[in-house]
Amino acid sequence: MTTYDREPDPSDDDEAPYNAHIAWTQNLINSLSDGGTWAIPRSNTLVTVHHSKKVAVFSTTKESLAEFYFKQLGFTVNHD
Repeated sequence: MTTYDREPDPSDDDEAPYNAHIAWTQNLINSLSDGGTWAIPRSNTLVTVHHSKKVAVFSTTKESLAEFYFKQLGFTVNHD
């Protein structure tokens, strides 16, 4: 599986891999209850998702690509 450590480059014509990751993130968000938490072991991060407020709270201040995906889905990203 290909992983990406950067935001899409506007000059890159092939955004399909990013779209697939954004869709995967949306499916994950849909599986969580309001206030539910997603653990990302690779970055030692917890993300609490508040559907009702469209807010995602990340437990670390280190920026991650996951933040980019949440923002693309219209979430406000905060840090705990």
